[in-house]
Amino acid sequence: MNRIFNRYYFAGVGSGCLLSILLVMGAGAASYYFAQSMMDEKSGGSGGGPLALRAPDFPSSDQALAAEGEADWDWELATLEGESVTLGEFQGQIVFLNLWATWCGPCKRELPNVQRLYNTMKDKGVVFLIVSKEDPGTVQGWLADQEYDMPFYIRTGSAPADLSSRAIPATFIIDHEGTVVFKETGSRAWDDESTVDFLDRLLADAGEYSEGGAAL
Repeated sequence: MNRIFNRYYFAGVGSGCLLSILLVMGAGAASYYFAQSMMDEKSGGSGGGPLALRAPDFPSSDQALAAEGEADWDWELATLEGESVTLGEFQGQIVFLNLWATWCGPCKRELPNVQRLYNTMKDKGVVFLIVSKEDPGTVQGWLADQEYDMPFYIRTGSAPADLSSRAIPATFIIDHEGTVVFKETGSRAWDDESTVDFLDRLLADAGEYSEGGAAL
């Protein structure tokens, strides 16, 4: 009798242990899936998978633009060839500023979208600044295998508070008066028609400002 009891006892204990292990493994897998989903949502995609990037959420044309900060015209950047450039050289123009890095998956995932936006807007007068704080050689080495012809720059010092971000990619759009009128963190479909409409709106505002008698 004791022998039968012990057999069922240990069988029950073993089954309980196995069930506990399976539950722990299942909980761990669920936690990983949830965390990965959250990261994908924040980056606007699935970490390089086929899921389409989300379009930026711009204010509608009947909404007033909110000030998200001010440009620091003294902020100094450098071209990949080492030539010094200040943000002030683009004062009076519409600026599309994108912070990225070669090691950042979401950054690289949205760059083709930025390139297509650049192709559409470059001849309309929008300035594009694609900025990394990495070594110029690192950026040049990565770009050597790519087909981008956008203006890439290197951050040589700390970014101004209104043009900095704890996470990348981060994008800032600056109007002709130097006001940051839009900012977004995470990879987005910047070639979406809504971006073109928003930039055209800023260009129209800048044109009206100029025609009003003030020089750009």
